[in-house]
Amino acid sequence: MALRTRWLLRVALGLFFAAHGLPKLLQPAATVRFFHRLGVPWPGVTMWLVAAVEVVGGLLLAAGVAPRYVSLLLMLDTLGVIVFATARVGFAKGWGYEAILLVALLAVLGETFRRPHSPRFAPAHSQRRRRIY
Repeated sequence: MALRTRWLLRVALGLFFAAHGLPKLLQPAATVRFFHRLGVPWPGVTMWLVAAVEVVGGLLLAAGVAPRYVSLLLMLDTLGVIVFATARVGFAKGWGYEAILLVALLAVLGETFRRPHSPRFAPAHSQRRRRIY
């Protein structure tokens, strides 16, 4: 993936999660009631945890700070949304949107394991040393 594409995907996902976590922090009582209706365990504690992961994690992802770990946390957050909120209504009306988020976060996660400038990923022909006799 090109450098600009990686940057754009990482920043867009980070800002997306931060924007979706901010209302949870601004309206905690309504979010706790919503989580309780969904059957989320310990809705009062879970709301603060989810809001912190989404806002802080989103901003860290957008800034490029520890994207490997942040994308894993955001993937767990998205899986929680699928399990508690959208799994009952099916793919098309429910968790299809979250599945796309999971794939995008997986792409960010995969790119963090790749180090394009390290010699280990260099083409085989560039690793050979020519002997001059």
